[in-house]
Amino acid sequence: MTPSPATGSLRERNRARTRHEVLDAAGSLLDETGAVDQDGAFTLELVGQRAGVSRGTLYTHFPGGRDEIVRTAYQRLSSWVLDRSLELREPATTPTHRICALAQALLDVLDQPGGRFYCTTGPDVAGLLVGTTGRTSTVVGHLIEDDLRAVQEAGGLPAGADVTVLATLLSGAIRGAGDAAARTGVPARALLDGLATLTSSLLADPAAG
Repeated sequence: MTPSPATGSLRERNRARTRHEVLDAAGSLLDETGAVDQDGAFTLELVGQRAGVSRGTLYTHFPGGRDEIVRTAYQRLSSWVLDRSLELREPATTPTHRICALAQALLDVLDQPGGRFYCTTGPDVAGLLVGTTGRTSTVVGHLIEDDLRAVQEAGGLPAGADVTVLATLLSGAIRGAGDAAARTGVPARALLDGLATLTSSLLADPAAG
């Protein structure tokens, strides 16, 4: 994951670069192991070796050690997905395109260090990530709900349809697409085409191509 252009002193820029390198190393290791607690597959020593830094340097940047590194890596990816979602959604011209843009952002994160882990995070690390997860999913859900409500007001959905429930179901479909791509390698294009068909059928809206 490429760091944003740094400002400030040389020391501050070096510090920011080291943090990014540690988080990239942790992310790639998490992608390979698929878990945090699994027979020593993810340790500070391994993260340090991959990032080319000492254990002391890791604690300088992440005093909470391994758990803080995992949480920070997850938060960084979550922010990346949200920013990417808004970027792709901005030029979209139909509700289907806007909703599919959110799925595209989640699938794009698989190209980032830790992206596979982000898309497949399960209950085994839920306790570790308490207070970390949910922000991006909540925003995405609200964006979908806004799209559905606009369609409903324009007569494209029955007046009695519960847009909150429909948004929850579509959000689940997007998360499912990310999981399928990460775990089984289902092509992103096939998943996006399927979501476009599902969404456009619901909204009587031209499918995203």
